[in-house]
Amino acid sequence: MDFKRFINRIRDRPGSAENIKYFRFDAPTNKKTFNLDDYKKMPLLKEITTAWLDQEKVKEKIGGCAKTLIAP
Repeated sequence: MDFKRFINRIRDRPGSAENIKYFRFDAPTNKKTFNLDDYKKMPLLKEITTAWLDQEKVKEKIGGCAKTLIAP
């Protein structure tokens, strides 16, 4: 089970962890696959991720995430 589904299951339980904050940011890889043990592809993954992070809409989402996480 992935983490997002796990968090949703916890949120659905009465009286438990309704205020868990969960954010996930995935750079689009255009159907390219990257296995964690394939270190030779890491420079390409870094390039894709860096270009994605430079987009204004992504910066806004990350900023919104940061504001939510520091809010009381």
